[in-house]
Amino acid sequence: MKSNSTLYLIEPESLPERKVHREKFAERQLELISRRGAKGPSRLLLKSLNFDLTGKALVFGDLKAYLAHALKMLFPEVEVTYHTFEAYELSQIDRVSKFNSDSPIQRSFSSALPGETSEYQTIFLGMPSAGDKRYFASLLHESYDLLKSKGKIYAAVDKRGDRWLRDNLEKLYGSVSVHHQTRTGIVFVARKSSKKTVKTKSFKRQFGCELWKQPVVIESRPGNFSHGELDEGTLALSECSDLNPTDKIIDLGCGNGVIGIGASKVLREGCALLVDSNIRSVRQARENVIRNEAEENCFCLVGKDLACIPDRSIDRVLTNPPYFGNFSISELFIREAERVLKPGGFLYLVTKAPEETYSILEEFFPESDIQPKNRRNYTVFEVQKN
Repeated sequence: MKSNSTLYLIEPESLPERKVHREKFAERQLELISRRGAKGPSRLLLKSLNFDLTGKALVFGDLKAYLAHALKMLFPEVEVTYHTFEAYELSQIDRVSKFNSDSPIQRSFSSALPGETSEYQTIFLGMPSAGDKRYFASLLHESYDLLKSKGKIYAAVDKRGDRWLRDNLEKLYGSVSVHHQTRTGIVFVARKSSKKTVKTKSFKRQFGCELWKQPVVIESRPGNFSHGELDEGTLALSECSDLNPTDKIIDLGCGNGVIGIGASKVLREGCALLVDSNIRSVRQARENVIRNEAEENCFCLVGKDLACIPDRSIDRVLTNPPYFGNFSISELFIREAERVLKPGGFLYLVTKAPEETYSILEEFFPESDIQPKNRRNYTVFEVQKN
């Protein structure tokens, strides 16, 4: 283990002027300098770095890029790969890498975990206790084949009394041990046995539905919003959205693509653009576009925003934004919708938090007509851009 390493999450030049958070990990061999300190499963794994590391290592799940840099700093001979499914995380990787250029890591952004069978000696996985259990079950299965025989997985969850992660590791690996625990979480370790065979398991689900009186067949996978069935919010959004055959529309935060694909069947002379920051979701949406024979006027795009879409070029934006992040994603979606909509164009947004959403809409559409519609215990806002 390399000693006296410093990991920066902020520009080193800003240190004298601003208050910073300093904390040491890995038997005081690593100092992390940041604004607020390490959080969640990444912090748990940093606190548990008291072992030797060799070969190749993969970091993914609910973990941050700085954990991958920490591993590279402490174990310079190890090839560390950090994988994300989120476009937003790419900018975070670049930012942290710029401050820590002496610990170069491999970065991966694709719809599948990177690597060949039996490629990694060690895998690091983080899971929030409130996360989608089916999603993390699929990640555990996908990563199992990537691990070498006798290789180890370190899996962290931010809940000390968690049983789900331990039970699922035992099903795959046969046995599991507690590597580290605090009052806020626990790190498990399991070793892959050369004698144990695990059957490949598919977590995908298929369902049919009808939107705008058009039949749609959707395949989804864990991690996609509305996995395995059409949720009531999406149905309410479609029921309150008027479409013209010539419209150019955006399904913003498309997930498995159900809204955009359904709309594209109405847009005989128009088109639908399906956008999501999650490359795994966009891959699934693209497969569903093909499944529904909608390739001629239905297109998919990976992006954390709509930066590549010209101003005032879109007739309608339809979106069902997630609620996490203190409505920061809703604000991003609304801001981007206002920019790309033509004058007279419409934003349709479905929510279960109408008061908070209305205040954001008023900020970005101050002179526009904002109409709430109640449907299926949701509020769908219809906003016509002035």
